[in-house]
Amino acid sequence: MNLLTFIIITLNYVLTIAGKIHELNFNISWVDTAPEGSYTKKQIGVNGMWPPPEIHVNKNDRIVLSVTNSLSPFDNPDQLEDFNTSLHFHGLFHNITKIANEQSIQNDGPEMITGYGIPYNETLIYNFTVDDQVGTYWYHAHTGAQYIDGLRAPLVVHDEEKEREWSITSDRVITVSEIYKRNYFAVMKKFLCRYNPTGAEPIPDGFLFNDSANGTININFNSKNLLRFVNVGGFVSQFIYSPRLKFKVVEIDGVYVEPFGTNLFEIGTAQRVAVIVDGLSEKEYLEEIHSDSYYGSHFPIYQIVAKSMLDVIPEDLELIKKHRFLFPGQDNTLQLPDPKDEIDSDELYFDDFMIRPLNRIDRYETPDKQVELVIKMENLGDGINYAFFNNITYTPPKIPSLYTVYSSPKEHLFNSRIYGSNTNAIILEHNDVVEIVLNNDDDNRHNFHFHGHNFQIIERGKPDAGHYNLTESFDETKIYKNDYPMIRDTVFVEANSYLVLRFVADNPGVWFFHCHIDFHLEQGLAAVFIEAPDLVQEYDNKGISTSMKRISKKHSYPLIGNAAGNFHDWLSLAGENTQALPLPNGFTMKGYIALLISSLMCMYGVYTIIDFGLYVDNDDKSEEAIQRHSSMLTELEALIK
Repeated sequence: MNLLTFIIITLNYVLTIAGKIHELNFNISWVDTAPEGSYTKKQIGVNGMWPPPEIHVNKNDRIVLSVTNSLSPFDNPDQLEDFNTSLHFHGLFHNITKIANEQSIQNDGPEMITGYGIPYNETLIYNFTVDDQVGTYWYHAHTGAQYIDGLRAPLVVHDEEKEREWSITSDRVITVSEIYKRNYFAVMKKFLCRYNPTGAEPIPDGFLFNDSANGTININFNSKNLLRFVNVGGFVSQFIYSPRLKFKVVEIDGVYVEPFGTNLFEIGTAQRVAVIVDGLSEKEYLEEIHSDSYYGSHFPIYQIVAKSMLDVIPEDLELIKKHRFLFPGQDNTLQLPDPKDEIDSDELYFDDFMIRPLNRIDRYETPDKQVELVIKMENLGDGINYAFFNNITYTPPKIPSLYTVYSSPKEHLFNSRIYGSNTNAIILEHNDVVEIVLNNDDDNRHNFHFHGHNFQIIERGKPDAGHYNLTESFDETKIYKNDYPMIRDTVFVEANSYLVLRFVADNPGVWFFHCHIDFHLEQGLAAVFIEAPDLVQEYDNKGISTSMKRISKKHSYPLIGNAAGNFHDWLSLAGENTQALPLPNGFTMKGYIALLISSLMCMYGVYTIIDFGLYVDNDDKSEEAIQRHSSMLTELEALIK
């Protein structure tokens, strides 16, 4: 081999490993939209467009994304104050131990976890490598419940080798979501208030398929179509059902799986399911449409809402949306039929527990650390219904938890106290096998997502199975259902049941673990895993990004200290943000006084009624009697009012 050939081959290899740099600029602002066609809604768009753009890259590519917050009250009269914003790249790991990638945990994005939000009229730069992760991901706002107003879109990391192996002829993303006519801040204000003491989630006004009320998926003859389904909604799980064309599932949450066929799958909030749909040959197509099939010439695809998650179902809320696969020459204006058989979403079931990853990974054995998180929903003293892990509802610290790791003296790094008493901070040692046991004491399902990691699904109880026996995980004779557990980054725990997850703590960082039903996150159903903080200081050692330093200086944001912002005494949490006080066990003094006054007024009212009834003399027409009766009626009316 001559020198020139060697140099060319070497450069080609380096460029392949290094990947391409994608420089993107996002200006985030309000945009007029009409996804259902019958009304206009202000949604959050990018560069004046909605929906926001999909991001497509290859593995090992780098994304340099400049984000400017232009969410102005001038563009949305219902917005009464300036809002922060932020972006999270759901499913990407940002592993700092791979030094050549020059990663930073700051790019994970959730506000007050890995950094501050982006204030109005400010710009923050996200700069990271996608590494060797491949598959279907997405990005979304991680400030409040902001992304339910449309700041979310797919992010696909292409694997050219695998796509060639599948011989696909088209590659498309299909999103499903719900929509609210009111903006997220109005929805949340009504949800998190004392007038909603049961914590009933807001009922959507409609459901979208590819950000539209009605969807069409064009299919060519003899084609192989890779369809990447992403639930970019904030609340309801949905089923996708195709009675005629079968799905071959090949990837779930960025993890290749042993392919299997199905006509139905479930996709909860934040979950992704990639399938291959084979287009019929022209001969097969003609035979199919001229058969005696109930569906005639139609190839429908139904979007079915999990109604069990809705407390109330309005009469005009469409729970089964009808869309279509469209072959060449077909008319997309013809009315689609209802499903042949009546469908009750409560009877549908898609079991992802026994799905096997394509690259089989043995079940992680006896955990080094077991973390039990008991879920419940309860009211606090302000009358609002909150969500809890182990009786603590997540309350953001005064400075981002990652900044506490950056700035902490080494002797305090592994002390959970410095990360706050209300953040559910959990400290992990590097490379420990960690088991998370979710024991759900709530009557609702919850869909949990872990930043920075995938996890194995070790055990999952059926609805109403009760708590998991924690000692089972250390029983060497225990027989498991699956030696190669399914791997995901977002998964459901059923109502009044349990879920057991395991992962290896091999990605140092500050990682949010939370329910991805966004209303439950806003209620506080979250924890923070502080993983190998000593290695965070060692590897993520360039400190806070230049763009965030500029923002922090301008807005006087503190950059060092514990959860309370204290750095003179790291163990003092004086002044930290804490959850509301609990409801009192009995009446307060104010309650006793109110009860006493009410009782006295009630007794006087009863006395007045009796007095009026006993002493009214219908034959007494004197002026004195009339005035007396009139006075008594006036007093009675005042009491009633």
